[in-house]
Amino acid sequence: MPYFLFCFSLATYSSCLWPRLPGLLELSMIWACAAGGVLVVARQPLKKLISHAGPLRKVDTPDRTDDSGKGADPEKMAGFRVLSVCLIAIAVGVTCATLWGNDRLVGTLPATLDKTDYVLVGVVRGLPSRGERATRFLFDIESLQLPPGKGVAPAVPPRRVLLNWYGGETLVPGQRWQLTARLRSPRSFANPGGFDYRAWLLSRGIDATGYVRAGSPPGQMAPAPGYRLDRWRHEVGAAIDRITDVPGTGRRFLRALAIGDGRSLSEADRERLRATGLSHLMVVSGLHIGMIAGAGMLVGAGIGRALVAVGAVATHRSVAAIVSWMLALTYALLAGLSLPTQRALIMLSVFLLAVLMQRKTRPAVALIWALALQAVVDPLAALSPGFWLSYGAVAAFIWYFSPRPRRSTGLALLEAQLLIFVLLAGALGYFYGRIPLVSVVVNLLAIPWLSFLILPLALLGVFILPLSAGAAEWCWHAAGTQLQWFQSLLTQAGEISRSWSWQLVTDQPLLLAVALTLAGGLLLAPRGLGLRGLGLLLLLAVLLMEVPPRSGLRVAVLDVGQGLAVVIEANDRTLVYDTGAKFSERFNAGEGIVAPYLRSRGIAVVDLLVVSHNDA
Repeated sequence: MPYFLFCFSLATYSSCLWPRLPGLLELSMIWACAAGGVLVVARQPLKKLISHAGPLRKVDTPDRTDDSGKGADPEKMAGFRVLSVCLIAIAVGVTCATLWGNDRLVGTLPATLDKTDYVLVGVVRGLPSRGERATRFLFDIESLQLPPGKGVAPAVPPRRVLLNWYGGETLVPGQRWQLTARLRSPRSFANPGGFDYRAWLLSRGIDATGYVRAGSPPGQMAPAPGYRLDRWRHEVGAAIDRITDVPGTGRRFLRALAIGDGRSLSEADRERLRATGLSHLMVVSGLHIGMIAGAGMLVGAGIGRALVAVGAVATHRSVAAIVSWMLALTYALLAGLSLPTQRALIMLSVFLLAVLMQRKTRPAVALIWALALQAVVDPLAALSPGFWLSYGAVAAFIWYFSPRPRRSTGLALLEAQLLIFVLLAGALGYFYGRIPLVSVVVNLLAIPWLSFLILPLALLGVFILPLSAGAAEWCWHAAGTQLQWFQSLLTQAGEISRSWSWQLVTDQPLLLAVALTLAGGLLLAPRGLGLRGLGLLLLLAVLLMEVPPRSGLRVAVLDVGQGLAVVIEANDRTLVYDTGAKFSERFNAGEGIVAPYLRSRGIAVVDLLVVSHNDA
């Protein structure tokens, strides 16, 4: 087991729990604790430091005598070396997370300068999202100035901001604008069980939010060089939007699959996907990258065999790995290189690198390498539910399939779906508050349908668009029509899921999720270990657990920004007074703040809801 990488990953991801970044004194203390093992670790080659593998075992070295004349135990020395490696890895991980955090926070707009107007010159980045009232877009700042005689400029100006432009222009990636914007420092609502919006902004390098002021007219300037990838994605999205004979739902799903623009999905679309356990299909992630990589493997293997036949290369596997990685990278870039695609690309890169180096790597070791690389790229990735579901799914496959013989394709697909459902049920319940029992059946139908029919047509349209717009539209029409049928399947499955979903009603959701995951892992343990009976007992205990009635009075005034929301619990009954405001067509305080808080308290039914005015 690579102890260094494992401990480095744990230390780096622990930054998600830090109330603040450690200072120089704390870092010095951490390194002082690790320094005690430096002398022992220095006696090992660097290769062993990085990949210290295998169980502890005796080493064939002569006994050494310390100053007291007593012989040193080789097993204890080996254990001390491992401990030293772990201490150094923790120090390195904490230091890397601190440096990453300082780099991200250096340009964050201070709270003291909140709601200040600035004249910004910058470039539109990514795909602008057009809503009913405003266009939301990322803006890379090139220069920042204060209006004459107003305010104080930040010591370090923000580098990237997220802006709303109410009734503004139609924006295109790469456009350079000069505009006046009122900026706000990143913040989150301080409620239990809620979404950490500030951490989400931080992980994406966004230093402030705000909106374009209407007083000073914006001016468009010469377009910025670069941003070709964003422009390409915008052109593909515009071409998809021009397909008039495909209903709106089909176009929204098509944009999500082809260019990774899931923002076009409506809240009703997202709710149906969550209710049926199919959210992962409309987010470009491991499944999609894996399918493209698999297709690249087949194409690359054919090319490689042809090159082997003429003596150009020694083995076809290296060619297959390179073609597979290039196709996967192209699709990841087309999808905007979002966090889910980054995770998938990192895991794929580790696997393909082992193929190129012609080395046999244990799957668990490859997974730890991927975790470590992800920690270097983004330590806050662990805050995302997709992080736990993605790496959890890979870990589940390793746990179940590694010690077992291969099965037929059909049986393996069924086993995989059951495995994912059993081992990730706890995580699904913890993050989304319910476990869709119909997801196994729906995924068995939806995954092959999307992977072998819809996704190839969608991507074929993307790549032939520069050659023939008509042929691309035909591909998208075929894919969009099937996606419309897919939406009908979602609707019907969603109706069934209302009666066949297990709501996670508990005031200790994390404890219940861990118990469910542990029970699933024990139930699927290899035979001969005697753990399946223990897993069954644990599962029965979880299923038969009852929520104790609440007594006494508890009043919670929730942080909803503008407006009010109060939750009163008394004698096992719940009253909610107001639900906060609706901030946009995609976010309102009732769904985004009040409902998660109620789930975190184990409340499934509200006995009385009082709404004091129309905007609550």
